[in-house]
Amino acid sequence: MRTFLITLIGLVVGYVLGALLWNYAVMAVSSNTHDKILEAQMTAAFIGGPIGAIIGVICGWLVARHR
Repeated sequence: MRTFLITLIGLVVGYVLGALLWNYAVMAVSSNTHDKILEAQMTAAFIGGPIGAIIGVICGWLVARHR
């Protein structure tokens, strides 16, 4: 149960960090002038967040197994 909870925390933290970092990256490099904010938010929610969540699950699982 403890491994599951630590992995779940890794998933949530990874999603949030991935979405925030991806949002910042898209805002910095996008040349879109019409709907740049929407582009950044949608890309962060559907690409950056899931990538961060996968990385977070792996890191959380490794941390939980190490303890």
